Amino acid sequence: MPAIEITTKIGCDVNCAYCPQATIINAYSNRSKEFEMTFDVFEKCLSKLPSEVDIHFSGMCEPWLNSETTKMVLYAHQRGHVQIVYTTLMGMNFSDFELLKTVPFKVFEIHLPSLEAGRQNIMINDHYLTLLNSFLKSHVPTAFRLHGKSVHPRLSSLVKSKIMKVKTHTRAGNITTTRSSIKRRKGLLDCLRGFRQNVLLPNGDVVLCCMDYGLKHVLGNLITSNYEDLFLSEEFLKIKSGQKDDSIDILCRYCDGFAYNPNSFTKAYFYIREVLKRFGKLKIWNL
Repeated sequence: MPAIEITTKIGCDVNCAYCPQATIINAYSNRSKEFEMTFDVFEKCLSKLPSEVDIHFSGMCEPWLNSETTKMVLYAHQRGHVQIVYTTLMGMNFSDFELLKTVPFKVFEIHLPSLEAGRQNIMINDHYLTLLNSFLKSHVPTAFRLHGKSVHPRLSSLVKSKIMKVKTHTRAGNITTTRSSIKRRKGLLDCLRGFRQNVLLPNGDVVLCCMDYGLKHVLGNLITSNYEDLFLSEEFLKIKSGQKDDSIDILCRYCDGFAYNPNSFTKAYFYIREVLKRFGKLKIWNL
């Protein structure tokens, strides 16, 4: 399903250690001075999107550091878009919660603070704890993600649901992590997201994906063009050519999240399929 991630602001105060904020700020500063998305811009851009395009409030900044984000969510719901949220809850108020709990989100994923110091600037105060507890007691389909070894001890007794622990990656070489740097991929490439989970920036620009903090691949601008035009642009056609020709410099060659060699992927797929068939487990994987 095609989707577009909404970056409601450039410059995130949460400033997670695994998020290249300096990279996006520097790159965006060379393109625009509109650092916070207005509702007017969101409305204009959303009018260009087919209803089957899902809306993800995530992007390259904590969504609720923009005071108009809840208004944007409600408008996207009114327009009939399926929505997913990824948030740390920073910037969110109880008035936001009362409105958000009326929206049928596909997923509402909360990124929790980890025990390790300096991983995220998430303030664990009474406001945060009460707000988190409000979501836990609501019918909002909450899920929990942790970028660290263990959740902060102040939350261990509160969050009883299963927490998905996520290993950090290099954002296609945009950050250095404890994992080894990704080597440049060679040969044929494809994307697990089909190049159709793009990121909308505050000025209407659309970049290829959430790996592109350096804004290497700007596909177009939804204020001045249509959604379909993004995938006919010179930049997108360059990316498609770069799938086959590894002499073309595209970010996907360094992607450690979603890029894969379709030949290897297909071979692994059929191997796993046969193993599951043999042990009678095929229906579990729905292959």
